[in-house]
Amino acid sequence: MKAALIPPKGLYNTAVASDYHLALAQITQPAYLDFYESLPGTDFVIMDNGAAEDATVTDKELYEAAFHMNVNEIVIPDVMLDAEQTYSRAKVWWSEWHKLLPPDLTVMVVVQGRTVDECKTMIQRYRREFPDATLALPRHLVTTLFKSARCKLVNHIKDFYGEVPVHLLGTHPAWPREVLHMGLHHSWVRGIDSSLPYNYTLAGVALDAENAYPTISRPDGYFTQDYSDVDYNLLGHNINTFLRWAHGTEGTQS
Repeated sequence: MKAALIPPKGLYNTAVASDYHLALAQITQPAYLDFYESLPGTDFVIMDNGAAEDATVTDKELYEAAFHMNVNEIVIPDVMLDAEQTYSRAKVWWSEWHKLLPPDLTVMVVVQGRTVDECKTMIQRYRREFPDATLALPRHLVTTLFKSARCKLVNHIKDFYGEVPVHLLGTHPAWPREVLHMGLHHSWVRGIDSSLPYNYTLAGVALDAENAYPTISRPDGYFTQDYSDVDYNLLGHNINTFLRWAHGTEGTQS
């Protein structure tokens, strides 16, 4: 499973540890734009719509950000926790903007819902309406539903639709080792994105430490405060741990 790193301001360049990325359309800082525009053409870049950050951009801003940064995939606008509104938004966006996208740019549709059945219905609708789209499972399902909800939905997708492209949008502080579980038991899932290794580094905790309790969240000012003054040894360890977990390897290297 691929893993995209979501670095804070001042640490954008550390995301080169992976060749899989998720950029946020709402961030327009020159250093941020320069970093993602400078990535090699062999890297895979997803443009997020900002909904999970409570910073949803307009349809036009999303399109312009994706076009300007020459990304590989774009996350169609969604509405947090609302399956019906999300599906309606996806259809409207598709009808108005899809024809303007480069032919090689793929789309990602977000599976929203408050129950497992709602999520399964969303998946069925998406597979019928957007059969080539990547299915995205948001992190809030870990608590909105239950801890292993995304694992259950991944199994459902594989059983009914095969190993189609699936991306896990974010990790939840309630289950930081979900990425390891996915890497070990659902390695066919295409990818996941997270600020997890940075959150733990900023808290001064090793991601794989026995006392690394699942209560460490992203700090305020993550994208506006400069975090370049960090323990780079700890950061390197945490990034490596996160990437190895995504690859299904529990051990870490310094």
